[in-house]
Amino acid sequence: MPIRATCPPSRASSRPRQHAGSAHDHVADAGLRAGDADRSATADALGRALSTGHLDVSDYDTRLSQAFTARSHGDLTALTAYLPVIALRDPLDRARRQHQARLGLAVHAGAALLAIAVCWFVWGAIAIAHHPTYVWPVWPTLGTAAGVLSHAALLRLGPALEALTSCRQR
Repeated sequence: MPIRATCPPSRASSRPRQHAGSAHDHVADAGLRAGDADRSATADALGRALSTGHLDVSDYDTRLSQAFTARSHGDLTALTAYLPVIALRDPLDRARRQHQARLGLAVHAGAALLAIAVCWFVWGAIAIAHHPTYVWPVWPTLGTAAGVLSHAALLRLGPALEALTSCRQR
């Protein structure tokens, strides 16, 4: 079951959030002139808001015409300021980020298994000659497993953490 997070009412403020899902997310100055790519990104975000039910058709038409006549990044930001940030993100971008995160977990798990195997191999080679009673590889095994499990937990909680982060941007 997917984990969902909602923004607590106490975190909401009257200040608009940064524009979501556009080419000008990194722009700090709202007075900078907007380009065609910025207008298109805003139009795409408004289209996703319409398709998810966050805008009705008349509001969408109004905001879309304002998006294509906007002169600054501030004008574009105002058009999506009170729409949910997560819902406006590009689904392909989200899928790409999830794929990269899963790949990162697979690499982490593979490296951990290799390190654990080396530890147990060294212990086994020494055990043949000296018959040790202390099984020291259990400690690197537990530590490495804890790291991989915490990585997997963060991957599982990623959407909820992302939603909470977007609440703080309000």
